[in-house]
Amino acid sequence: MEINIYGAGITGLTLAHELVNKGYNINIYEKDTIIGGMARSTRTNLNVPSEHSWRGYGPFYNNVYDILKQIPIDEICNKKKELKEQFKNDKVFTIEEISEHNTIDNGWIHLDGIVYNITEFIKIHPGGAVIEKSLGKDVNEVWGENGVSWHKNNKLVNEYLYKYKIGITDGFKETFNNEPMIDFNKKYKHSVFDNLNLNKLSFEEGLLNNKTSINSDINYFDIPYLYYLFGKVALSNKRKDNYYEKRLEPLLKKNVSIQTYNYLVNFLSGPGYGFDKNTMSLGHYGGFLELNFYQKFKKWSVMNQPTNEAWFDHWKIYLENKGVKFYFNHQVDKINYKNDKITEIEIKNNNNLIKIIKGDHIICLNPFIYQQILEKSNINNKLTSTIEKYKKINIVNNQISFRLGFNKKINLKKNSGYVLIDSPYNITFYPQDEHWCENIDLGLNKKIKSLWSGTLIITYNNGSLTKKSATSLKTDELLEEIKYQFMESTDLLNLIKKNNNGYVLNKKDIIYGEIFEDWEWGNNRLNSKNPKFVDNFINEKYKPNNSTIFTNLFVGGSHSKTSVKIWSMEGAVESGKMVANKILKRDNKKKCYHYIHKSSNYLNIFKCLDDIFYKFNLPHFIDCIIYFIIIYIIIKIIILI
Repeated sequence: MEINIYGAGITGLTLAHELVNKGYNINIYEKDTIIGGMARSTRTNLNVPSEHSWRGYGPFYNNVYDILKQIPIDEICNKKKELKEQFKNDKVFTIEEISEHNTIDNGWIHLDGIVYNITEFIKIHPGGAVIEKSLGKDVNEVWGENGVSWHKNNKLVNEYLYKYKIGITDGFKETFNNEPMIDFNKKYKHSVFDNLNLNKLSFEEGLLNNKTSINSDINYFDIPYLYYLFGKVALSNKRKDNYYEKRLEPLLKKNVSIQTYNYLVNFLSGPGYGFDKNTMSLGHYGGFLELNFYQKFKKWSVMNQPTNEAWFDHWKIYLENKGVKFYFNHQVDKINYKNDKITEIEIKNNNNLIKIIKGDHIICLNPFIYQQILEKSNINNKLTSTIEKYKKINIVNNQISFRLGFNKKINLKKNSGYVLIDSPYNITFYPQDEHWCENIDLGLNKKIKSLWSGTLIITYNNGSLTKKSATSLKTDELLEEIKYQFMESTDLLNLIKKNNNGYVLNKKDIIYGEIFEDWEWGNNRLNSKNPKFVDNFINEKYKPNNSTIFTNLFVGGSHSKTSVKIWSMEGAVESGKMVANKILKRDNKKKCYHYIHKSSNYLNIFKCLDDIFYKFNLPHFIDCIIYFIIIYIIIKIIILI
C-alpha cells in the first residue's frame, strides 16, 4: 500500500521508519532540501554548524531512544570506543546502591561515573570532615559545595582513588553502552544511540548574572508551597484540564520569593523547559516535573555532533536502503476532497504543480503552515471547524537561535549550560565544542576554536545596547546586541577568567556570529519562516487527534495529542508511532512499539480519589485535607479556651 508523508521532520521520519518495516511503500515530500524539520542542523556558507536550538535528550525520551537504537552507523567517537573497551567488565552500581554505603565503616563515593569504596582510606585521610559528608554521594558535588574542587585535578588524590575503584554507575554505563534493538546483519556494530554524548548537560550551576545578586536555587521556605502546588497537578486526573488552562507565572509571582521565582520562571521555564514564561500553564509545567521526577531528575544528554551529522543523515541512508523515496523542494499547497475522502494533494515543485492521488496521506507539517493549507482548501466551509482549532493552538513563540564563534579555546565549567538570567533577552547557551567529538570542524577554515549555541528566550524586551526588542532588529544589529549582553555579564567574564588562567574575554575574540537561517527581515521586523509552536494555557484542549474527518488523511506532530503532553522530540516521535499504529491496526498488522507515558500505580490511587471529589464539585482532595486540619485545630483551640 502507498503511504504519502508530507514533512520530513522527526514525526514524518518516524512514520516512514515504522511503516516501511511493515511492507508499505513510503513517499516523503519535503519543502526544504534537508530532512529534520525544526530539529535539523545545517552548515552555513562558512561551514559553521547551525541549528534552531540546542537539542537536549531527556531521561524520559523512551520513544526517541527506541528509534535511535534502530539506526545503524559505521563509526563512533574514539573516546567512546576506548571507554567501551576499558569498562566492559566493570561491575555496575545504581546511585541508590551507592547511597546506602554512607558510614565511616562502610563508605562509598562516586566521581564522574566511577565508584570507589574508600572505607580504608577514611582512616588515613589527612583532611577534615568533608570526606564524611561525601559518603554515599557524588563527591564532585560535595567538593564544590565545600570549596575544595581542586581535589579533582590533584595527582595524589587521583592516585589514591584509583586504588579503591570497585566499578561504575549505571548512568555512566548507559552513556557508552549501546544495546542494539535489531540485528544490523552483523555489518554494523553501533547505532545512533551511541552518538549521545558521554558528558551529560546540566544547567544547575549555569545561572549567571550581571547587576543583581541571584541565588541559583529554590528558597527553602517556598518548598512546602511548591509541593502543594505541583502535588495537586500530579495527583489529579479529570481536574487536570483546569490546570492546563491556568497560567503559572502569576501564581509564582504572588506566592513565592523573588529567588524562587527567578529560578523557576527566568531560569527553568524557558532555558530548561522551552516554555514561554508569560503563557506557560500550571498543567504543562507540573507534568514536565512529573516526567523528570520518575527519572529521578537525571541530567539530559546532547549529541556528540551536529544533529543531522549525528542522527538524521544516518536515518536518511537507513530509510532509503529500506525503499523510502524522498522528494525535496515539494511543498503542499492545497488539499482536494470529496465527501469524507481526500481525492488529491496538490504540491508545488518550483514552477510545477504535482497532484498526489493514490494511497493514504499523512500531514506532518508545522501547524502554522498546515493552517494556511487548510484555509486555502476550505471549500464549502467543510474545514472551518478544523481551522478554528488550529488558530487557537497556533500561538507563536519567538525564541531566536544564534551562534558565536571564538578564535580561542574557552574553557567553562565541565558539562554545563548557562543562562544570563538578568540579560534583557534572557540568553541561554552551551559550548558545543565541549560536547562534540574532537574531529568536528567548527568552521571558518578551522579558525573557530570554541562555538557557543544559544537562544534568546525573551525577545520582546528592549536590549541593553539598542534599546529595542530582538524582533525589531536586523540580524547584524541583533548580533551586536547579543555580543554586548554577553560582555555585560560580570559572572560570565569572571568564570572565563577563572577557568582560563586569567584570560580576559575581549569582544574582538568573537570572530563569528550568526542568527539561524529561519529568521529573515521583512515588514520592519524579524520573522521566522517556520514559526515555533509552544505549549501554553490556551491550546492544550485544542490539540488535534491523529485521525481527521477524512478516512485517508492523518495528522502527526508534537503539537498533536500524545501521552507525553509536552512539545518535544519525544512528543514528535510518539506522535509518529501513534499514527503508524492507527494504520497498522486498520490493516490488521502487528503494531509497532509505543511507550505510553503514564503515572505510577501509586499516584493513580490518589488520582481516582480526586476524581470522586471533582465529580461532586469539591475542591482538590489535598485542599479538603488542609481545610479539615485547619477546622480541627480551630475546634481544638475553642475547646481549650
